[in-house]
Amino acid sequence: MSKQLRLPTLLVVAENPSIRFWVKKHLDDRFFVITAENEQEAYAALASRLDFIIIDALMQQCDPLMLCQTLRKADQLVPILLVTGRLKKSFRDKAAESGVTDFLSDQLDLEELNIRIQAGLKAASAREKTADLSFAIKGAPKIGGS
Repeated sequence: MSKQLRLPTLLVVAENPSIRFWVKKHLDDRFFVITAENEQEAYAALASRLDFIIIDALMQQCDPLMLCQTLRKADQLVPILLVTGRLKKSFRDKAAESGVTDFLSDQLDLEELNIRIQAGLKAASAREKTADLSFAIKGAPKIGGS
């Protein structure tokens, strides 16, 4: 079998240029990184097949949870990592309902980022395999009768 020729695509949505720069700097060797400064740029990135999304929770120009919700509707499987310092359970529950799959501390720790990305990609792969299997079962001919 041939190796995958394309890098996974990562979308980083953050108004703060430091966050976009930091993520791109540390992940550019493992991902094709697309950056978006606002929700319009994030929606435009949906034209690409996204493998991972990182969104900064401290966006002033849009509601990051509404953005997560819209992105989740566009792709049921892509992991969405929310960068936040908000620790309240009520906020995290609301974020999870909006489609966030995991959280990253706003302290931007590289080791934590790598752990979250690996976990997200592993979970997305499992969900994709389950969806493929479910589709195959639904499409399979029935055995033994009408």
